[in-house]
Amino acid sequence: MIERTKASDTISIFVGTNSIEESNNFLRRLWGLFDQEVKNAWCFFPFTDTNKNLISIGHNNVCDISFDYKKKGCINNLFISDYSMPREKIISIVEMAKCKDSSTDYYAEFIFSNNDPDLKFSHQCSDGVLVTEREGSTVIGIYIKAYSTLDLEFWLCQKRFAIQFILFSYTHILFKFKKVLYSANGSLIDTGIRNYNYDWCDSDECPQNASGEYLLPKEFFMLISSICNSDFYDRFTSAVVNASQLLFNAAQIRDLSIRGDLMMLGRTGLFDLVNASIVSSLEALLSANHLNVERCATCGQPANSIVNRIHALAKQYLNDALAERIKKTVYNNRSKFLHEGKTLTPLYYTGSCFPLIDPTNPREILKAETPLEFNLIDYCTYIVRRFVYDYYNNQQVNKENK
Repeated sequence: MIERTKASDTISIFVGTNSIEESNNFLRRLWGLFDQEVKNAWCFFPFTDTNKNLISIGHNNVCDISFDYKKKGCINNLFISDYSMPREKIISIVEMAKCKDSSTDYYAEFIFSNNDPDLKFSHQCSDGVLVTEREGSTVIGIYIKAYSTLDLEFWLCQKRFAIQFILFSYTHILFKFKKVLYSANGSLIDTGIRNYNYDWCDSDECPQNASGEYLLPKEFFMLISSICNSDFYDRFTSAVVNASQLLFNAAQIRDLSIRGDLMMLGRTGLFDLVNASIVSSLEALLSANHLNVERCATCGQPANSIVNRIHALAKQYLNDALAERIKKTVYNNRSKFLHEGKTLTPLYYTGSCFPLIDPTNPREILKAETPLEFNLIDYCTYIVRRFVYDYYNNQQVNKENK
């Protein structure tokens, strides 16, 4: 344990980054280098003084750190105070962190399990991403850059959640994370991509090869590659990850409630929450950058309401009747639940029921309980898959036309 002694001076070091990415990479390197000297526990207390263009990060076991900026997101000067390490050592560490070409390429394998022992993936590799089976587990292999072991372990944790979410959208399986293996060695050989049936909705229809092994499409590998090659994703990738996490979490709550005790099933609002999360995945997709939203010339707000844009998205991939139901029933119920906390019924499950007129709508009979929209998750994951396919296909077409 290093004894902290209050230094009377503040060390000022010019950094001069030119982008947010460059700034974040510098902070990652600095974090790892400090950690090599002493366990780098941070006490984050971020504070921004906009009058001075100054951002304070907080303090760690070595010092207090802040920086100023001329351009937002770009570190100009780094300020270090209240430091317990020799001044020369701190300056040396910061100068090392300024070296941009200090990352290491790692090969990592995420090991997942699922509840279906008969499910096996075909060995496929494309775009620097591997999907295979090993000893009864599903393995996703990737390349990732990191500046230290600590940095690597942090980002591997971030990536594995995103991969779990995307896997669900393409398989309807709630994979459980077991462990991750990584090394500075490892190579992947592209196997090519098999034919893929894009028309499936239900998990029983997942595309398989002649041996009954599950297949994944080219754009799945492109999407995972995009996730693993960046720290923070572009708008399209973020939209798909966000939509997939809503679907994954909704499916997990659904399964826990159905497999749990009866009181969970009868708790009013539970299935309203699940249904709302599922249909909200479509709203997440609308934030993708390749959707051109017409906006009002006066106020800049979208010319079409969110519900109309969701209807248009659903109609693009589903039949008119399903798109209409998502708009008028499912999304409408979602809005009432999230904005007012209003469930489809105020009644709790008691094992029996009898008809009652709805006091708020005398022409309707109260429902006995909120029904789970069982097929809705199938339709929304289908939209996600087709949405991703169209995005990458359009990118390829635009590239060929240039």
